[in-house]
Amino acid sequence: MLVHAFRPDVRLPAKKFAKRLFDVAVSAVLLLVVLPVMVLIALFIRLESPGPIFRRQVRIGEHGHPFTLLTFRTTSSGVDPQGDPQASGEPTHTGRILNRYGLDALPQLINVLKGDMSCVGPQPKRFARLPRACDDDMAIPVFELRHGVKPGLTGWAQVQNTHGSIREHARNELEYDLQYVDQHSLFFDVWILGQTIRLVFAGRENRQYH
Repeated sequence: MLVHAFRPDVRLPAKKFAKRLFDVAVSAVLLLVVLPVMVLIALFIRLESPGPIFRRQVRIGEHGHPFTLLTFRTTSSGVDPQGDPQASGEPTHTGRILNRYGLDALPQLINVLKGDMSCVGPQPKRFARLPRACDDDMAIPVFELRHGVKPGLTGWAQVQNTHGSIREHARNELEYDLQYVDQHSLFFDVWILGQTIRLVFAGRENRQYH
């Protein structure tokens, strides 16, 4: 993996405020626009199988602080030893559609509005995945820098068409995440959001490794 020189996060308060203002404005507008769609999705989930409408998971936030991530449930209800109510269930018909178009992530707009997440940033990881991501050749000091910004609904890594094994995918994703932390700006965020919208309409299946 290419590890380039990273500068510390020295964002000016005004720049950080501008990013937060952008996140609030975008998430609030999008919530108003997609609220009818979210209501319909919730109805289909409830009618198709018993169980909660939302999936709640503890994820790693900015500076390593935990937060509860919200997504739509996409599988039949199951019980996982680690507390994931979705992990052992089979994908539902509604869930397959939500996964294909990334619509299961719509509730994360609430996370953005609350300040847990940003519109654009590294993918929020589970604590259980952290040791696996850091072992062997990935045990590099800069890994924690990916938590120097808030995790995002989408990100620089998510709009890349990466291939390979899970390990290769994770290494590429980490590299893109570190590039974003080092180079992020509002202009870059707008460009990534535009690419994400294009991919959603193209129906690219959600193959991210969580």
